[in-house]
Amino acid sequence: MSEIAQLTRRNVCHNVGRRTKGSYQLGFLDPVGSFLPMYPGRSDTDSRRRLLDHVRAGIYTHFRFFPTRTVREAFTRECRDYHLLLEMGIDNAIHPRRPRNLSYECPYCKGGASL
Repeated sequence: MSEIAQLTRRNVCHNVGRRTKGSYQLGFLDPVGSFLPMYPGRSDTDSRRRLLDHVRAGIYTHFRFFPTRTVREAFTRECRDYHLLLEMGIDNAIHPRRPRNLSYECPYCKGGASL
């Protein structure tokens, strides 16, 4: 799924498989209906659970999910989104952490990944 959906329990459960790796963007729709991503994130083990945490928090209204086959793909996608969206003013201004026990580096800054 890479289309934008309202961030509800039903939409997350319908569009994101259990224990799926992937990255996501959380945000809002502007007055003309364009998606404004404000929070890039990822889960290396269970994106559905992580997105349901965001549903419960009630901060964002919409999401976009990008399933990946590997943890590295999810990390790389989150880093890409972080660097692209940082200039626009996002809510999570801390660089994505590298996956636990893996020495991947951010391909966009070659340093932030070790934070």
